[in-house]
Amino acid sequence: MMVARLRTADSSSRDARLLGQLEGLAERLGVRVSYETIAEDGPRTGALGTWRGERLLLVDRRLPISARLGVLRRELGRLDLERVYISPALREFLARAIEG
Repeated sequence: MMVARLRTADSSSRDARLLGQLEGLAERLGVRVSYETIAEDGPRTGALGTWRGERLLLVDRRLPISARLGVLRRELGRLDLERVYISPALREFLARAIEG
């Protein structure tokens, strides 16, 4: 039981660090990440777009962290990532979105 809790804690802290890295990458790419409640009548994930001249990535705040990671990976993976430094581990994480 204790081992399972430790794995969960390790996983959630790893996911939180990864989310922070993705948010930092978005900022370096000129994309503002905003966590909002998205209306119930459509898919509740998030999307990248432009609003009032600003690049904005909306993510549904009700999503668990694993789903937030998926949204950021999917949307940032569509951008030109060659002009910014990305750690090898983060680049590999993003590449899985492009391949899949």
